[in-house]
Amino acid sequence: IDMAREEDHNWFLSQEIVGMALYCDGFARNLEGLESHLPYLSELGVNMVHILPILACPQGASDGGYAVSDFRDIDPRVGTLADLRRLAESLRKRGMLLTLDVIVNHTSDEHEWAIRSKAGEHEYQDYFYMFDNRDMPDMFEETMPEIFPETAPGSFTWDPTLGKWVMTVFNNYTRCTWVFGKARWASHAREQGAATSNSEVLLGGAATQLSGARGVHRGRKLACDGYINGTSTIPTRAC
Repeated sequence: IDMAREEDHNWFLSQEIVGMALYCDGFARNLEGLESHLPYLSELGVNMVHILPILACPQGASDGGYAVSDFRDIDPRVGTLADLRRLAESLRKRGMLLTLDVIVNHTSDEHEWAIRSKAGEHEYQDYFYMFDNRDMPDMFEETMPEIFPETAPGSFTWDPTLGKWVMTVFNNYTRCTWVFGKARWASHAREQGAATSNSEVLLGGAATQLSGARGVHRGRKLACDGYINGTSTIPTRAC
């Protein structure tokens, strides 16, 4: 199935694909419950299931699943990586596609990269947009819309530990989201491998493919410098 799509780069334009996007916990409580609903979805004609973010996030401050604490694991409330693999296998047997939202341009302040950056490790500080003064943040603010103007106005937060302004577009990063610009996701993916063997991962608005067996990315838009503008990932350079 994967190789057939490799040979047909416009496969996602097919009029035969009927997709359904859902929050796993809201639709079926967990991945096991979602798997039990596959006969129903298949009967409806759905052949692509798009699961909205399920990566590990801070309890009570997940920002809808976008404030990622660990790219290597999923939220225990929806299940385990083993559950995800079983779901992928079950979908494949039914000829259904699995789409996952993989959030590679956000972390929460609980993520290892954020913790190490706050501890003073310059390599990890380079993963995020940080500024010593308001010059660049003020230029960004001229055109960047506020996502939560009432509860989290502005797109930058002053970190007294770092003595820097940190880009925190969606919420105050101290409870939800960091935005990192210099993502080392490509090397991370090669080291860790993909979670499943049958996944079309939505990345920056484009459908890309991961091969779980080899952990090799087959698409293009994987490692970009980018920032968040509204709900879209806007790369600051071509990939």
